[in-house]
Parts: sequence; C-alpha cells; structure tokens
Amino acid sequence: MYNLLRRETIQRATIRSFGLDLREERVMPKLDVYIEDTCWACTESRRIVAHIAPLVPDIDIELRDLKNQQRPDAVFASPTYVLDGQVIYLGNPTREELLQKLGG
Repeated sequence: MYNLLRRETIQRATIRSFGLDLREERVMPKLDVYIEDTCWACTESRRIVAHIAPLVPDIDIELRDLKNQQRPDAVFASPTYVLDGQVIYLGNPTREELLQKLGG
C-alpha cells in the first residue's frame, strides 16, 4: 500500500515538474446576444444578460452590437441569442426560459 501511494505521489510530482496536465480540458460554452441601439427590445436584452450572467458563471456571455460588427448569416433580427453558434432565441426569452436552456 505504501509503495502504491508513494508511486502515485512521484508520478504527480513528475507531471507537475514537466508542466503537464492530464485532466480533460473543458471548453466554456459561449452565448452571444446580438443587439442594436435602435432596437427597443434590446434594452430588455441588456437587463436579462445583467441578471443571468452571475447565475451561470461557467458560460461566457457577450453582448454584440450589430452596428459595430458584421452580421452572422444566422442573425437576421435583433435581439438574437446564439449559443455555441446555434440560434436559440429570436427576440427575448423570459429569464426562466434562458436559465433553463443554459442549465442554470
């Protein structure tokens, strides 16, 4: 038993000394919310994002102003919610719907 524990400790120390990390790297999900200044519903989008973001810290949430960026092909209205490249909402969902969709 002692040899087994000692061997595991040595293996971990060796891995650390070479800067290796054998844990599986997880990619953080990304939610992009496309908005425009002239969009009256986008004011609520900003409020929704401000409310939801602290509740789902494992999701990278970004508001994207369409005036300053090229519009992705899948985005033809604002607000549009895009999770990992897939449109999940056209228009604003309720906070509860969005939290459920994001797993929060």
